[in-house]
Amino acid sequence: MAMVLWVLAGLSVVAAAVASHTYTNAQSVKALRDRVQAERAFVSTRSRVGLLMATGAPQFHSFNGPRGRLFVDGRTLAASDSEWVTVQDARGLVNLMKSNESTLQKLIQLCGAAETEAESLKDSLLDYVDSDDLKRIRGAESFEYRRASQPPPRNSPLLSVDELWRVQGFPAVKDAWTKSDCHKISILQGDGVLNHNTAPAAVLELTGMTKEGALAFVQAREDGLSEALPQARGADSSNPFTWQGSGYVGRAARVTHQLQNVEWCLSYTLELSPSRTAPPWVLHELRVSSCPDRSTRPAAALPAPDHQALEQDPTSQNAVPRLPFNLR
Repeated sequence: MAMVLWVLAGLSVVAAAVASHTYTNAQSVKALRDRVQAERAFVSTRSRVGLLMATGAPQFHSFNGPRGRLFVDGRTLAASDSEWVTVQDARGLVNLMKSNESTLQKLIQLCGAAETEAESLKDSLLDYVDSDDLKRIRGAESFEYRRASQPPPRNSPLLSVDELWRVQGFPAVKDAWTKSDCHKISILQGDGVLNHNTAPAAVLELTGMTKEGALAFVQAREDGLSEALPQARGADSSNPFTWQGSGYVGRAARVTHQLQNVEWCLSYTLELSPSRTAPPWVLHELRVSSCPDRSTRPAAALPAPDHQALEQDPTSQNAVPRLPFNLR
């Protein structure tokens, strides 16, 4: 009897091990399948966005094409029933390389630095990216980096956002910068022109608008008011925001993808190529990050691409093949 019990116990252990191994394999297969589906969806949607930007006509806050309008003002677009995409025009963000010094200093102060510290960080950043060795009043050049036992500045534009933390003084505000989500309102690519029609509320505040006015303008923009603002003067009573809403979208945009069953999001900067001999667009700063809350419905749909594949008749695929001669 004892032998039978030992055999049953051994079989139970083996069965549990087999079940656990089978479950683990099933979960691995599911994770791999979800990843493949996510990558396929991301590649497809990326091509759609690039095609719509390359072929559409630039407008105040969108690209207009034969298939519809691609909004690039940061609103959520539905690429499918289970996929969302956000396209943010680079002109609506603060360009760390090409913005004016006043806006750059305000951004650094918004991201956690004190007023006097923000001026020093601004000068250090400008000294890091310019081509000379002349130190600004509160900046830092090679001598200051050697004294702090740090690598010297490259004296050229930043290659990525991560290089920002090599600039003297910036590591001290890294945590505050990340906590304030300042990476969402700043960018390296683009021409540095500011377009109020695509700027988020935080960037609009940097230009002098109040918080309430910035939020109201973003909401009014989604309601179509930005179409009428360029027709109004700053002092016109028809313009409640007291400035002329001019500006067109640029050739670069930050794109963020999210799938319903995937816990992570993919973001990158898509920049249209200025040369006909190069690829139609290039990608910068490809990153995987946590996804924002998508409890609200998408504001609009991502337009379909201009090219539509012809649907085949399913009956023809199952028909008996017809050969030019009879094989027996």
